[in-house]
Amino acid sequence: MKRIVSVLLVIVLLIGCLAFSANAQSAKITGRMQNAIDNSSPDDVITAAVWLVGFTETVMDMPGSPDYTQSKAELEAVRLEQQERLYPEVFGGLDAEPLYRGAGSLVVVRLKAADIPTVADNSSVKLVDLWTYAPTDEKESSQEDIDKKIGYGSSDILLNMINESDPETYFDEIVISFKGFPETADDMPDADFYQRRRELTFLDAAKMSFLRPIVFSGIDADLSDTSMNYLFGSFKAKDIRTIASYKAVNYIEYWGNAVLEPEVGTGFYKDRFDEFYPRSGIEKYEELYYHKDKNGEVDWALIKVKSGRIVQVQDWEIEEIVGNRIVIKGDREYPFANGYGVYDVKEDKFVSVITDHIGVVADYEGLGRAYDEFGEGRLIGDLDMDDELTVIDATIIQRCDVRMRDWGDDDLIEWNMIVCNDDELAETGYAERPDQVYYSDFNRDGERDVVDATMLQRYVTRIG
Repeated sequence: MKRIVSVLLVIVLLIGCLAFSANAQSAKITGRMQNAIDNSSPDDVITAAVWLVGFTETVMDMPGSPDYTQSKAELEAVRLEQQERLYPEVFGGLDAEPLYRGAGSLVVVRLKAADIPTVADNSSVKLVDLWTYAPTDEKESSQEDIDKKIGYGSSDILLNMINESDPETYFDEIVISFKGFPETADDMPDADFYQRRRELTFLDAAKMSFLRPIVFSGIDADLSDTSMNYLFGSFKAKDIRTIASYKAVNYIEYWGNAVLEPEVGTGFYKDRFDEFYPRSGIEKYEELYYHKDKNGEVDWALIKVKSGRIVQVQDWEIEEIVGNRIVIKGDREYPFANGYGVYDVKEDKFVSVITDHIGVVADYEGLGRAYDEFGEGRLIGDLDMDDELTVIDATIIQRCDVRMRDWGDDDLIEWNMIVCNDDELAETGYAERPDQVYYSDFNRDGERDVVDATMLQRYVTRIG
């Protein structure tokens, strides 16, 4: 009897150990993947997203930093080498069909249901999830819906241009945004926030690889990946509408001649200025930049004047953000606040960039970016203080965010203007101080973090 009891105890212990082993093994398998396995036969094929261990390097770890392009290329090579080493270790001997292998920790494969626990049991695997992303080739039903995507965010410039162009004409600097990328860093399989953000970029790259053959099938395009759910490229006019017709496409923007490179001016509008402001006592007059409309005609020019007459009246104190520049100046130069104005060619009029003493900035397409290049005042995002926005500034923000260096005391903005409420504003004419605390807060959400670095990189590369 005792022997029987002993045998039963051993059996129970063995069952318990096996159960424990099974639980430990399935700890890396997500609930939705386990559910797919439970509802499949062993030979059924399931598409799995397999997250591998490691891949923690960042651009800042590369020897080319702060040369962002070189560092990124070196990082890509390191991650490709890591995956080449881990892939056969995890999937060797299994009937696995790879659908996606990029420079990162994510691999998308088709496996037999019976082999998934074996993959999850490998020490080089962090998580096995069910791959649920299935891009559709479904298209929009109306031309109006397609045209809305092309006109989005660019004042219909691109839509008008392709309507007026030969179908074979190439358009450079086209940005395409895609739908269906809802995951956030919180959904990623790592405890460390910054690692989760990196893994999110791997996930987005994988999704983009599934989208590209659908949306760009048969299209002659020069494509380059950017970040998250964006692609940057050159396309023929006839193909832009085809791309926009897919429901997976969110919108298409144009970042070409909507904001042109600066031209050297010799004072094309100086005569008009002298007629508007006779005997103005101007010591220096400069035309810094000419903006062109969709037809290639100048519609406004950025002008800087140095006046011999400075009105030092406190009611005209200037304190404002123009583009990404902080303008802190306690006087007003005649005839433009802060010395910068716009000549509106179509309307034949001059306006100040800062149009009055309560801090209203002139509303002209491209003015903010032009003032970033030619204006005065420290740039938001300019952490190395060289009066330019570059990927080096983005790298500094990233380093500070992960505590590889300290935020400088000069990151705080020292506003001079007294903050007042609406009643005081109406009574005194003072502008309320802009709500900007840090020069590193590029997206102006009140925080300084890696999101600012990402937005700054997009701005520098003319994606945003």
